[in-house]
Formats: sequence, structure tokens, C-alpha cells
Amino acid sequence: MLQALVSDPADGQLVNIKINDIIFIESVNRIITYHHKNGKVYKAPQRLEDFEKSIILKYMKLFRLDHRNFVKISAIKNYNKNDGIVYLNNDYKNTNNKTFAHVAEKNSAFLDLSLGLVEESREMFALVIKEEDKDLININIDDCLKIESVNRIITYHHRNGCIYSTPQKMRDFSTSHALKELGIVRLDHRNLVNLNYIRSYDVQEGLVYFEKDAKPCSKNAHVAAKNRSFLKAHLELNNEKL
Repeated sequence: MLQALVSDPADGQLVNIKINDIIFIESVNRIITYHHKNGKVYKAPQRLEDFEKSIILKYMKLFRLDHRNFVKISAIKNYNKNDGIVYLNNDYKNTNNKTFAHVAEKNSAFLDLSLGLVEESREMFALVIKEEDKDLININIDDCLKIESVNRIITYHHRNGCIYSTPQKMRDFSTSHALKELGIVRLDHRNLVNLNYIRSYDVQEGLVYFEKDAKPCSKNAHVAAKNRSFLKAHLELNNEKL
């Protein structure tokens, strides 16, 4: 059981609180504030950097949403994408301020998918070059395991085992809302991966695989360090075995 020694706002006395009962942790004027599910806000003279690499916080599903907070994923009901504000779950309806934390833009895609807020997928096709005979064909992007940039050429890794290519630029995909709706998100600077096809995840190496019993030679995709915690949370919340 992980506890934190904090100051009680009612009388200023020091008390221990369970971290598992915290909705989110926030840094305000270099003071850490703990927002408890009982509605109280406790304080402690710590730094947010102290929490950055905490494995226990991640185990309790407290993840960093922007530069000044950690939020409990299970406490979130929804969020306003335009403003980047998350809202509380009804389990914490006694909390006065329901719009409690900001979400950095780089984390919005993972959070959206983790909360199951993605709309029903729609078909989306790409005109690509078939390697065998160099013919142009249309493929359904939803059938692709990953989209990768190799030597300034976009390659589509299809679940049928084929690799198709097209002379596009990776940045053409960076702001695509349609791809996000299909569950295809950017994991590092050179790839976008369909999260629905991930079957195993090596968190230490930062590699996702598209088969459960992956081997070193298995098809994989690299995950940037800044995205690894969110990807792990997404897979756990969607009952994927890591």
C-alpha cells in the first residue's frame, strides 16, 4: 500500500493518505497537490519530477497528461477535445471541480482510445504500388498493421503479409483525425501503428509486435519513450496481454 505524507487542509495537520484514493496529482506553484476522491485537496512540498519514473504510479493507472499533472485513468469519464480538459467519473461526483486536468495535445490520441471514445470506424483507402508487378491498387488502411516512412517513401505493412508503397510524406498523416478514428496513431517519428493489431508489447525495449509469441525476427514497430506509458495503459485497459 503506497501512502503519502501530506498536510490536511482542514487543520494543517500532517496525515497519511492512500495514493490509490487519489484522482489526480498536480503541481501548483511548485507545491504538489493531491486531489482525493473524498473531495479534499491535500498538499506536500514535493516536486512533480519525483513522480516521473514511478512504476507504482503507473501500476495504479496514474499517468502524466501534461507537464504539470498525473491523472488516474479510471477516474475519467470524458474530455473536451477542443479545450483539452478531462472530466470526472460519476464515482467521484462529490468532488467540487469536475473539470480537473489539462491534456497535452501529444497525449490526446492515446487518451481518446484508452477511454473508448473513438467513433465507429469507417473505411479509408490508399492508392499504393503493388511490389510484385508495380501495379496501382487500392488498399483499406484499416487492414494495415503499420504505416512506416522508409527513405522518404511511405510503406504500408498489410496484415496479408504484403508491403505496399507510395511516394507520400509522413507529415501528411500527422494531423489525420480519420486515422485516429481507425485506431492508427503515431508511436514514434517514423511510424503509425494500428493499435487493434498489437498482440504483445516489450515495454523495456519499446517494441510492439503483431503476434502473441513474438520472435526477434517478427514484424514489429518502435515506440518512442514519451509514448510508452500511455501505450501500456491503453493495452491494459483494453484487456491486452503484455
